[in-house]
Amino acid sequence: MKTITFLLLLISTSLIGQEYQPKLIVLDPYEKVIDEKFEKEIRKYEMKLITTPEYDENILSSIKQKAKQENEVVMEYKDYLFAKEMNYFSRVSIGFSGFITYKLYNYNSNCLVFSVHESSNESIENYKNITKKHKVDWLINPILVRTYIDEGQTYTDIRIQLYNRKKNKIQLDCTYTGNSKNPGFEWACEDGSINCTVNNAQAQAINEIMKFLINK
Repeated sequence: MKTITFLLLLISTSLIGQEYQPKLIVLDPYEKVIDEKFEKEIRKYEMKLITTPEYDENILSSIKQKAKQENEVVMEYKDYLFAKEMNYFSRVSIGFSGFITYKLYNYNSNCLVFSVHESSNESIENYKNITKKHKVDWLINPILVRTYIDEGQTYTDIRIQLYNRKKNKIQLDCTYTGNSKNPGFEWACEDGSINCTVNNAQAQAINEIMKFLINK
């Protein structure tokens, strides 16, 4: 644990302080609600990987060798650490960071986007402290992720808040609802699955989020 902490501190000190734009962090969902029908199904998403400090160091070394840019070292290693412990709801967080990175690369590859296993209620003071701690300017908080059945159809509601540290304000606070239809293309999923409900909700949210990140 001390080795991992040291590695993260080293990365944060040497790289995150650089002028990447934008610099964004995604939190774990704060309020999580799932229809009892899906409680068994979502267990397949639960994963916990136990590794040694030496193994983590090897992963970091491998990433450094393959990465084309310094920001990719930070993002890929943080994604690796985040993915070591996953569940249905944390997939929402890494989904946001992954697709936003993908979208941003069309405009600027010198960005920094990653997820962390931290959660918060809707508190500007909390957001300010978290962004300061991680040296980022933007924060996405999935305040609510709710998967449910309504009139025989499956949906997921995702309420997100987008916080801007420089302005110290919440720029976006909205709830997006996704159905279970396969949207295809980059959001392709198994038609009728709960994955589709999450993808469809996130696709709407990311379209709105990108407007703020690009027109900062």
